[in-house]
Amino acid sequence: MTTAEFPEALSKAILHGDLDPTCMHVENVRHTLDLTTPETRLLCQQAEADGLLRKTLQYLCPNEGCRRGIESSPTPLPPYQELTCEVCELDERPHTFKAGKLMVMPFYSLAEQTSPRA
Repeated sequence: MTTAEFPEALSKAILHGDLDPTCMHVENVRHTLDLTTPETRLLCQQAEADGLLRKTLQYLCPNEGCRRGIESSPTPLPPYQELTCEVCELDERPHTFKAGKLMVMPFYSLAEQTSPRA
């Protein structure tokens, strides 16, 4: 798939309900559009550079069995910033971690001016 074909393919997948325009992980886009992971990453990065997509970094709870998103940010957080998983699935109590120790999973959303119409 070319960078020129990607926006239309993405819009069709969103309109068909195959992708959530507010939270598109690379793996979901890859699977939906039947692409390779490197190809999908490149296309998403180019779409971000072109203003079609907005990238957000999601910080995940490191506790086994939880992995819940505990903070989202458009830019990397300072590694010393403390983040709390308020109701951790490990034992249903708060756990606090330094941002630099957490796994970060990027996701993309449609930029505001490019939302498809139903």
